[in-house]
Amino acid sequence: MDIYIKQVENPQNWDTELQKYEASLFLSHAWLDALKGVDKVPVYFMFYRDNQVLGMLAGLERVMGKGPQKQLFFFSGIACKSKDVDLLKYCKKSLLNYAINKRYFRVIFKSYDYTRFVRAKVKRLSEFQRSECVINLNRSTEQLEKSINRDFRRRARKSAREGVEIKQSHSPELLDKLFELLDLTQKTRIQKGYGKYRSLTMPFLDYEQMQNLLARGNANLYYAQYKGEIVSIQFVFYSIGRSYGLLMGTNSTGYKISAPSLLFIESIKFLKNKGCQSYNLGGVPLGKKHDGVRKYKLDMGAEIFFSSEETTGFLLSPLKKYNALLNLKDMLTSSPLPWRLKKMLFNGMRVFLKGKEHY
Repeated sequence: MDIYIKQVENPQNWDTELQKYEASLFLSHAWLDALKGVDKVPVYFMFYRDNQVLGMLAGLERVMGKGPQKQLFFFSGIACKSKDVDLLKYCKKSLLNYAINKRYFRVIFKSYDYTRFVRAKVKRLSEFQRSECVINLNRSTEQLEKSINRDFRRRARKSAREGVEIKQSHSPELLDKLFELLDLTQKTRIQKGYGKYRSLTMPFLDYEQMQNLLARGNANLYYAQYKGEIVSIQFVFYSIGRSYGLLMGTNSTGYKISAPSLLFIESIKFLKNKGCQSYNLGGVPLGKKHDGVRKYKLDMGAEIFFSSEETTGFLLSPLKKYNALLNLKDMLTSSPLPWRLKKMLFNGMRVFLKGKEHY
């Protein structure tokens, strides 16, 4: 299958075309343009055969460590016209050849909002499985409410009776409050045995990029207010008819009065009225340890979608010599060693890799 790639220099109509593919919203111009910077340049590719477009892909060209080497970083996999395994394989191979020819030292695929995933293994790409929970908004409000677990709805009604009000805002001034609530949420989850984690898990997303998304009208802050105090906030990104809950923070009062339950239900209605066709509640790590988080999201009427992140080793010299370390890191990740020992070994590897291995 003779597939070739063209880089799109003017992505003005990119998002309009992307909607035809049921693609991840993280391939959109709206997302990538908000994240761009001196060391992160958006790139847009189309996959062709006989002058017919078969797929689309967009991401970031970024410097590795202190440079001068560069890598290609994609938040989601290739959006193909059909869920054909062979087509996806040929598109991946075409991209890897393109990367080598253009002197990109590494290619990284994340899988955020990749709901059309099909497994198409290609040599040089290693996999890491993950899952996300997505609510289908292409239903009536009545159908959506019926799909939500009865206890979840009961908690939401109780929260409304307590006097909780749900509001929305584009104001960046609320971001400081969100970060305060994120810290409180992290402390609560640590107490429940989930361990310490980074509140900002989305690659390259920080305060400045969140301000950009709000200013461009591609994100909203939905919040629960109780007796004049904001007790819970969600930061939701939306584009090309899809939406994704990136962050949520709640304080102890908010948890006590079930504010998140009411906030989730009302934000679903807001997003449906905005014209979104799906609402992705974010990733859930695999394994029994996270059954509670998974059940909470499924109780909201969500469906689980499985996918895989894919990553090459270093494709070109002189960095190829570090691939043995990357392989060792993959082995350690899946090993039963204690986390403290793993962390110590990972930190040692970073010294040798000098920030070049990954985001």
